[in-house]
Amino acid sequence: MVHLLGAGLLGIAAAIPGCLQAQKTISEYRILQQLSEAVQIMHSELSCNLVTVQELFCRAADCGSPLDMLFHQVALQLQQDPYCNAETAMRTALDQMSHRIQDRQTRRILMQLARMLGQYDFESQQRSLQYASAQIADHLKALAAEKKARSKSAGALGLCGGAALFIILI
Repeated sequence: MVHLLGAGLLGIAAAIPGCLQAQKTISEYRILQQLSEAVQIMHSELSCNLVTVQELFCRAADCGSPLDMLFHQVALQLQQDPYCNAETAMRTALDQMSHRIQDRQTRRILMQLARMLGQYDFESQQRSLQYASAQIADHLKALAAEKKARSKSAGALGLCGGAALFIILI
């Protein structure tokens, strides 16, 4: 009985880090999908209407949590401080939400996007949105491959844990 309990605790302890990492990867993947949607919204708004950067972030905030809170914070800061640019507002918002958006690549994409919006002409802003979309797509592919590799390693770990439990029970 003690062996069974020990094997069960060992299996749980081995599975927890893998589950946490899988959850983090899934969360990053969802955030990138939301960011892709937000960039498409910004691209549409910029193509159809002449809008300010603040309005772009307000409209992109409809893409879902946690990006909605981030974009609302950026828009609010741009509204409150007329001398603030999008890059500074994004940096401040990311610092305040560092626990929600942890992936470096995602943070880098957000900072590059904010840096380009509102500082150049219409065509340059459109190109920067297209470039951000391409970066997001590349990062999504990398995360999908990582997710696939992690699921294989989690399966192998589960198989080994099951085999170890079987040996202990015999």
